Amino acid sequence: MMSSVGILRRWTFGNPSCIHFCRNISLSHVREKKRWEKSYSLLMLRKLKIDGPPSPKHRSQKPHWDYNAEVQAFSSRLNESFILELLKTAFVNPCYLQAELAR
Repeated sequence: MMSSVGILRRWTFGNPSCIHFCRNISLSHVREKKRWEKSYSLLMLRKLKIDGPPSPKHRSQKPHWDYNAEVQAFSSRLNESFILELLKTAFVNPCYLQAELAR
């Protein structure tokens, strides 16, 4: 759907004699920035300069994170077939790592 400004421009583009007529038309449906938007964006920029960029989030803190899917994807990236419960134990339990290093 074309806005009224786009229609007006398209209409006056080929007809230069109607430009004087079109200048007197008041368009009420012109989209502009809201009054609060400028002050809000300046406030957020100031806050960003003071606080600095946000610290990066760990993957497990992001939404839609599935631990089981991540473990299975890790297993497939290694091109190995692990028992998923054993692989989860290896990630969480430091005793498993020490036992493997002792071998």
